[in-house]
Amino acid sequence: MKISIIGAENIGTMVALFLKQYYYGSRYKVVLLDEKLGLAEGKALDISQIGEDYDLVGVTSNYEMTKNSDFIIITSESPWKSDMSIEEFISVNKNIVKGILDKSFIYSPKAKFIIVSNPVDTMTYFAVKYLGSKGVPSDNIFGFGNDLDVFRLEFYLKALNIKYSDAYVIGGHGAGTMIPIVEADSPVDKDKLRVAKEQTKAGENTITSLLGTSASITPGYVISLLMRFVSGSDYNLTRCCSVYDPISDACYGMRLTNINGKICRVVCPVEYQKDLDESISKIKKVNSLLHV
Repeated sequence: MKISIIGAENIGTMVALFLKQYYYGSRYKVVLLDEKLGLAEGKALDISQIGEDYDLVGVTSNYEMTKNSDFIIITSESPWKSDMSIEEFISVNKNIVKGILDKSFIYSPKAKFIIVSNPVDTMTYFAVKYLGSKGVPSDNIFGFGNDLDVFRLEFYLKALNIKYSDAYVIGGHGAGTMIPIVEADSPVDKDKLRVAKEQTKAGENTITSLLGTSASITPGYVISLLMRFVSGSDYNLTRCCSVYDPISDACYGMRLTNINGKICRVVCPVEYQKDLDESISKIKKVNSLLHV
């Protein structure tokens, strides 16, 4: 399997690292690509010196090296700046993602795409529409985000000693659009549960306020899990990620399950449908700024 990671900053590097460390890296041929001269080469060399068999190469801007990729993971983006409007933020990242999609598609028209660039539900929607015009099915495009929210939700549930049977997140990846869902076999302290959900929604802001930049370690790990799930390597599991819904004409977080290699969508519980509809409505307002 060949995987190309576009963007060798923190998250892209962590994806490459976790593929090596935890998921039998020698099974994968990985290309780490970045526009900044020498960055991808340096990161690839640094990771490779850990040892063990791992087919990893770093390249600057040479998309021909990504030829015949099974997966294209797009992590490149421009971070939000305080003087930016939401429309400016979307325009900048739309252009970044479009450039990557154009160059990647030339060499890997049959690849599956995982979009990490923010705002992820909107950038995934853009990728669906743009690649769809080139004949790429929407089922080949996935947006990362909600699975990270699941990891954060489970972390806070355990930190507050809340016993649960199931926990997942649907809707958008943003604090105002995500819907954390927790199921338990016995009554749960409602105040503790509310705190866990609020902390989950504030997860990225909490880390950013401490680091001065976005999280990268857990995202890199979770993206590597999502890639394996989508590839069919992990059967009979569930993951949450942003996928296209033709009924609402939007991309948002759904729960997916891999049953013997076939990825199936899990229907939203009836009691959360109203919340999901509101989340989709907010996502679509942001999507309108794409002007596609």
